[in-house]
Amino acid sequence: MPPFALSAVVRKAWELGRNRLDSPPDRPAMVTPGARYAPRGGDGVLVLQNGPNPSTDYYLRPRLEGLGVPVVFADLQDPPRRCRLMASSTSLTVIFCRYASGPWLDALEAAGGRLARVAYFMDDDVPAMIAAPDLPLGYRRRLARGFGAHVRRLSGLASEVWVSSDVLAQRYADSRPQVLTPLPDEDPPEPSAAPSSRVVYHSTGVHGPERQFVVEVARRLAAAGSPAAFEITGDAAVRRACVGLANVAVVPQTSWPAFQQRQRGASAAIALAPLHASPINEARAPPASMRTVRPIAASFGLIRTACCCRWTSTPGPGRSPTCWRNPSAASPWPRRPARA
Repeated sequence: MPPFALSAVVRKAWELGRNRLDSPPDRPAMVTPGARYAPRGGDGVLVLQNGPNPSTDYYLRPRLEGLGVPVVFADLQDPPRRCRLMASSTSLTVIFCRYASGPWLDALEAAGGRLARVAYFMDDDVPAMIAAPDLPLGYRRRLARGFGAHVRRLSGLASEVWVSSDVLAQRYADSRPQVLTPLPDEDPPEPSAAPSSRVVYHSTGVHGPERQFVVEVARRLAAAGSPAAFEITGDAAVRRACVGLANVAVVPQTSWPAFQQRQRGASAAIALAPLHASPINEARAPPASMRTVRPIAASFGLIRTACCCRWTSTPGPGRSPTCWRNPSAASPWPRRPARA
């Protein structure tokens, strides 16, 4: 019986068993665009994503508003036949955000004559992460299933590759990538003067070293008598590390929409976004920090200090776009990377 026919509990157990039996994934190649589409104006934009996520929200969604054509954000788990834009468009622009899936690749390959352009967008060094021995094996396998298994077909469909930083553009120069800078939906309001001793560090499970770093900071501040109260996203390992620390609350990792909802009305004195020194983190763009800080700051202005490694400001207007531009956006569409 295929796994999709089983209950959620059995399906989860099936996946865990497969993870134990499968060997660690090898590092895949990068997507190299091999498609050429006839130059023409598009009549719709289809963004394919693995559920709601900060990559779409910080890079794509703000730029697609006001384009004057239909824009659809579709989940890779949804069947393509349900997408009305896919059925009606005769000059479709498609953007793969990080991942792909077999059914959508099948549908787009069959619709090749109706495609105007296809872009693959990547905001982490996904090939390197798949082969990184210090990352959780289950996470590496999910990346391999969502990206590595589809590189060849993505290369056949894609007419261009977009990345989030000059570092990624230089690492994958053979893919002729263009750099897409982050564009959050709004700037944070002025900080609140309301006093707070809350310090937050929200992260995903791939940030084990950063979590341990923040736990150690909390430990030392507690020993020094600081009133700072920490909230850290973590798992059982983090909870064990925080035993005896009354100044630390460990909260579970949630989905991106649930995380945003939880921050509504929250306040904090400091939002931390450290990045452990590594080649993978070096390639990360500001949203690795922004996804932690901005959901609180942008909505309510209650962050008094944001501590982020390698923080860079969002570029303003003045750079010439190499692709189309949202007339209302403050930052262009992809640019060619700076030379090393």
